[in-house]
Amino acid sequence: MNFHKALGVRVRRARLDVGFKQRELAVLLKMPRSAVSELEHGRRGMSAVELFRLCDATAISAEWFLGLAPSPEKIRLVVHGR
Repeated sequence: MNFHKALGVRVRRARLDVGFKQRELAVLLKMPRSAVSELEHGRRGMSAVELFRLCDATAISAEWFLGLAPSPEKIRLVVHGR
């Protein structure tokens, strides 16, 4: 799986886990809903600013979205001190 496809899978998983619709996430990322769809399907990359907004919106680290951390649950536990 290429990088953009893998990133898209992680973005979709995070969005669904948090309970956002594509339109809701798009507002938080300051992008059109169609851009979120393209991102989730691996047809679009994202800027560092968009990645930062995504991490902020989902409370998941950039390392997980970039494939450098194994589990968003473990990352959340560390971030929230649980």
